[in-house]
Amino acid sequence: MAGQKILRYVVSVFFNYLKYFYTINSALSLIHSYARSFQIGLKLICARFNKRDPFLVSALVLLSIGLLSTDSIDIANAEMYIELSPTKGVPGSLITVSGWGFTNNTKATIIFDRYPIDEAFVNADGTFTKIITIPTDAEEGYHRIIGNDGTSAIDAILTVTPPPSITVSHGHAEVGSTIIVSGSNFGSGKIITIKFDGITVTTIPSNLLSSNTGIFSTTISVPSTSGGSHKISATDGVLVAAEVINIREPAAITLSETSGPVGRMVTITGKGFSPNTPIVIKFDSSKL
Repeated sequence: MAGQKILRYVVSVFFNYLKYFYTINSALSLIHSYARSFQIGLKLICARFNKRDPFLVSALVLLSIGLLSTDSIDIANAEMYIELSPTKGVPGSLITVSGWGFTNNTKATIIFDRYPIDEAFVNADGTFTKIITIPTDAEEGYHRIIGNDGTSAIDAILTVTPPPSITVSHGHAEVGSTIIVSGSNFGSGKIITIKFDGITVTTIPSNLLSSNTGIFSTTISVPSTSGGSHKISATDGVLVAAEVINIREPAAITLSETSGPVGRMVTITGKGFSPNTPIVIKFDSSKL
């Protein structure tokens, strides 16, 4: 009766596996990578014990199904495969899906985890190429991109990464002042371009590269511009992040009269000064 106990145990494990299937993407990736080896090995075991204990055979078959039946299609077809370029991206970014070995002159459904998101026409040679958009609500982590031609299917693993972001050292600055711009979650070892209101500015260092982990830090000078809100952005050629900075107008005064006799009244108008602060007026070095 050992086989019956094993069968009950495997049934329990199998249903628990289904219960938590969609919360363990990274573990599934490993299982799918070796699915064909599992299947072949289990077939050999079944053949070995076929005449000894039918319950054990049933248990092993059920275990094989539990490992391989993530969909109602064969995802371990060694004759077909797909590639992703790039293999990681942020929600909303574009990924090229290329497939080989599919049924020719058919439509292949592109599936993100469990959900169909696009279709691609399969050429006469069994290949296809399709550009897809990573769903904007995709969570960070590993996800399956599946190509299904209605008969067979195959998957590849896509890594969804956090969107890039930048920070500036000062929320307020003046024309000519220097600020530090720092970024994270950009591509590894990429050339970073900094723009102020869409115009590229000089950075220190001039050859700005992201690190292996996608971070960078640089110093820029605020170019001549008007006061108010302005946008600083950073891009690695694919990923873009932006932050808003408020630029104060340079402090300046104007005089209603630029010449006149002693005793004449002159109106002084100022702008670009800090709000709600006392203003000191001097004539040469003498306080008025």
